[in-house]
Amino acid sequence: MHYFDKDEKGETTCVACGLCVAICPSRCISLEIGERKDGTRYPLRYEIDSLRCIYCGYCQEACPVNAIRLGEGYEYVHFHREDFILDKARLLTMYAPKQRNTSEAKK
Repeated sequence: MHYFDKDEKGETTCVACGLCVAICPSRCISLEIGERKDGTRYPLRYEIDSLRCIYCGYCQEACPVNAIRLGEGYEYVHFHREDFILDKARLLTMYAPKQRNTSEAKK
């Protein structure tokens, strides 16, 4: 599954260049570009429709800053179509380490 590479602040390293959107053969990526006061661009809205995606990896290859990656996980099951839309927040936390429950850790 796709995920975003993070910087030291926990934000995406994506510069909103749009190359991933242009190269995608299934047109499953949508991008809305934002601009900060210092002139740098960032993805205001970034979504991948994982039901349309053919997982070719072109988005990863086209990215000049290696922001979008394809992980090793492939099991992604849900019951509603909207759960397969990977937005920026979900892409940032896709492979984040899970915190263990404190009661389970004491056992």
